[in-house]
Amino acid sequence: MLMCANYNCPFGYEVDKFGCRTCFCNDPCEGFVCQENYRCQSVQVQCIMAPCNPVAECVYDCPLVKCSTQCSSGFQVDENGCNTCLCVDPCEVCRSDSNQPQCL
Repeated sequence: MLMCANYNCPFGYEVDKFGCRTCFCNDPCEGFVCQENYRCQSVQVQCIMAPCNPVAECVYDCPLVKCSTQCSSGFQVDENGCNTCLCVDPCEVCRSDSNQPQCL
């Protein structure tokens, strides 16, 4: 049995050419190249049989947005899913909560 230092490998360990576990952490994004303004992200996938190792995926790298306003219903997101400083219209977020506006 292989004894490794107390590593915390969130994506498991690498395996060698014989399929045996090594003491190196698996990084699905290692060597994975994304286009400009995108970054690699490890995504857990569903599979039929274990092991279900995560895969690399390119996602838009949203810029950090600092807003000077407060929005009671939250902020809008753009076409890339990134936060903006525009408030969500409370009537677009209809809730049955009595503290929220009721939209008709």
